[in-house]
Amino acid sequence: MEKTILITGRYTPLSADLVQGALSRKHRVLVTVDDSDSNPPVPEGFDEELHHLAWNPRSPLSARSVILSGTNTFDPIDEAIVVLSANGSLTPIHETPAATIEAAIDASVKGYIFLVKEIVAYFQRRKAGTLSFVVHEPGENFAALSACASGCFRALAESMFSLYQNEPILMRGFRSETTNVKSFAEFVLTNCSDRPEKSGGKWHAYADKASFFSFKRG
Repeated sequence: MEKTILITGRYTPLSADLVQGALSRKHRVLVTVDDSDSNPPVPEGFDEELHHLAWNPRSPLSARSVILSGTNTFDPIDEAIVVLSANGSLTPIHETPAATIEAAIDASVKGYIFLVKEIVAYFQRRKAGTLSFVVHEPGENFAALSACASGCFRALAESMFSLYQNEPILMRGFRSETTNVKSFAEFVLTNCSDRPEKSGGKWHAYADKASFFSFKRG
């Protein structure tokens, strides 16, 4: 069934594959792009089904604008997929400037909380909606600041699985260490469509053959 999906968070290759997969399933797609970046190209033939939304991760007003602009384009929003990819500079934490730490926390911790807050408020007003947390942690070695962001994101999701279990919002999470982001995106979208009522309130881990035995984080 056609629906409107908001794919949000920092735009990454995983986001791009989620967009392409959702469009191929005949859904309408809203996707956030950093307001300092140019919009990625629109896949051929999907000019009417895909709309980019400017997002400033450091601004709570921008998070609210994402929802307002999104619903002005495609109303209602049926589902939101919030994507966090744990990547970044491998600079040792003791060599990381304080300004870099502050910027990372603003963008990758506070920014995501602002987004989730507005998404949940919108779904609460509608008394319906699906919120999926997607975290991608490629490999065992990634930046310390990215690890902090990922940990906060996962803790936020797990808290909400519990606190909102009796609310009219279906919440679930997806995580993976795979480098095959296209397969991970397909896994997410397939699980979103296949008996979604059975997937709520928990994490769903994806591991391809190459990464199955290296998936250690709980």
